[in-house]
Amino acid sequence: MAGRIAIAVACLLCLALVAWGVWPTDRDEPSDATTSVAASPVSNRPIVVPADGYVGSSSCRECHEREYDTWHASYHRSMTQLPTPEAVVGDFEGTEIQIHDLKYAFYRDGDEFRVKIYDVNKPDEPPDDKPIVLTTGSHHFQAYWLPSGKTRVLDVFPALYRIDDGRWMPLAAQFLHPPDFDHAFFARSGAWNITCNRCHATHSRPRIQDGHHMDTQVSEFGISCEACHGPAGQHVQNMSAGVKEMAIVHPDKLSPIRSAQVCGSCHGTMDYKTQEDFEHWTEHGFAYRPGEDLFAHRSAVDSGERQYWADGMLRVSGREYNGLAASPCFDHADASQQMTCLSCHQMHPHGDDSRPLKEWANDQLKLTMDSNRPGPHNDQACTQCHQQYADEAALTAHTFHEAASTGSRCYNCHMPHTTWGVMKAMRSHTISSPHIEESLAPVGRGNACNLCHLDKTLGWAADQLHERYGHERPELQSDQENIAAALLWALSGDAGQRAVISWNMGWQPAREISGDAWMVPALAQLLEDPYPVVRSTAYRSLGKIAGFAQLEYDFVGDLPQRAAARQAARAIWESQQREPNPTTLLEQDGSLDQKTFDRLVGRRNNRDVFLEE
Repeated sequence: MAGRIAIAVACLLCLALVAWGVWPTDRDEPSDATTSVAASPVSNRPIVVPADGYVGSSSCRECHEREYDTWHASYHRSMTQLPTPEAVVGDFEGTEIQIHDLKYAFYRDGDEFRVKIYDVNKPDEPPDDKPIVLTTGSHHFQAYWLPSGKTRVLDVFPALYRIDDGRWMPLAAQFLHPPDFDHAFFARSGAWNITCNRCHATHSRPRIQDGHHMDTQVSEFGISCEACHGPAGQHVQNMSAGVKEMAIVHPDKLSPIRSAQVCGSCHGTMDYKTQEDFEHWTEHGFAYRPGEDLFAHRSAVDSGERQYWADGMLRVSGREYNGLAASPCFDHADASQQMTCLSCHQMHPHGDDSRPLKEWANDQLKLTMDSNRPGPHNDQACTQCHQQYADEAALTAHTFHEAASTGSRCYNCHMPHTTWGVMKAMRSHTISSPHIEESLAPVGRGNACNLCHLDKTLGWAADQLHERYGHERPELQSDQENIAAALLWALSGDAGQRAVISWNMGWQPAREISGDAWMVPALAQLLEDPYPVVRSTAYRSLGKIAGFAQLEYDFVGDLPQRAAARQAARAIWESQQREPNPTTLLEQDGSLDQKTFDRLVGRRNNRDVFLEE
């Protein structure tokens, strides 16, 4: 189906590239969502044209000032922006990066951000000199868009800026895909116009004129008030005229299913229901409006190895609705106990929330959603319904961990970090209980026990689940009984498993419980992994271990540099003291069981892994 093809073709760009923008036809008038660059005609990028009852966030501000201010502080708002000095976070002060045969030189001309593109094989030719016309993202990464020269069709810039590291990196290195994947995929024209802007701008309309030209319009850059509340034109008119009819949607007052669908319209993996629905999108945008039935014109995609584990659990970020919808908490017979996105998250913090807005904006959790323990700053997400576990004795009896420990935090067992996106593992949004079968072939997903107790074997976890919860103990192979599951995944797993476990090796609760010195040989080995994402994640986790914070390494560097970093890490490790532990391949003298280590490396699963984040 055309809609499914369009999603699959550009979905990778939509994740960490997230968001792109648009502004008024021939006038580029300022908006509260973004500041205008210039009051001159714009023809080389999408533009903002409010339509179909959408009037823009500035119309909300007069009556809803606090809600406006909190939204303005969110990463939803800044998902798509014009490249103003306030919006651009990348280093444009004479920085250069080379990707394959092209060198890119960033520079700033007044308030304009530009890039010169040199072909290193043609040193005598002048460079292309192009402006940055839109930005995407402001949380983990920021990506940039160039005019294609074909009406408002955009080209993606092949590098993005990683904010926490303060560095440029190839766009292709952000995604978990085969290392020999055709990098031209990431340079296609029009991916933003037809796919990415489905969720990273408000009321987007691609407006395809032919196969190569588009007059793309949106009602507002970024994810604005009307993305969740629906078009506000009638509401503003009614309020101005003193008419009591609200004519606006409040997601928290919808039924649980319809409330979750508001979020799921973007945070879900969806297909167009019919060819007509796809064609309607290409010209007029989505027919869906918040509060309506999302599935009147769309259908959920609930399978496929690029987005799901083999047992049907979601494995990529940005699709949290599908994970929630697969949870028994969402399918509760009692609507008053039915879990929705707003059970834990909030789009606007309450007035008594003392957290800085930047802290709230990180994941937009409610104030009381961070631990199980009673008190003003604790996680009451699960105890909203499971009130029996608000009692510490009952909680301890259920978890077999101290009430104040990380082992008694509900989400560590029921929402472990098995989802992947933006170069890190994230919590699953399918509420489930750990079991050993999920960690065996053909699924191979880490179970919560072994993702926390990284130094323990699958056999150990099977024993714990059998003794404590009566799980039937499966038959396991010798390595699964005797070698830490984390090492099996890191050394012999496929790229998806290697990425997830290398991230969990840097997760502080797991490091505190499991120790971390034994991880060094495995993480050092992953510095030479074929997949850039795995290399990057392993390096970040390695840097959290004492003695390795200053290790010089570039995860997109050449092969000799990576090999030298692995050898340097091993040399540091060899000089340190360690306790023996056979499950982590440490001999009685603390040395590595190199023979078994090499055997596991030799069994690495080299199948191609391609995740559509």
